[in-house]
Amino acid sequence: MEPIKLSTARKVTTWIFVGLMSALFIMSASMKLMAGANAEIAQNFIKWGLDGKLMLIGMGELIVAILFLIPRTSSLEFYY
Repeated sequence: MEPIKLSTARKVTTWIFVGLMSALFIMSASMKLMAGANAEIAQNFIKWGLDGKLMLIGMGELIVAILFLIPRTSSLEFYY
């Protein structure tokens, strides 16, 4: 399947949104990965019954952010 040809403005807009979403994922992942045991986010995860899952979820978010930035991993092929 051949990728759809997009205008330059649309490509730039798409990359801006991809960059913003990736930045949000990376910030969220870094908060989870750097949280100590007494951090508010860690206490909320314990309250929600997700004991010990904070690091796993943080790593998952970081992997998603990295994959989101790599165009080859997109199944939609909308920003080539």
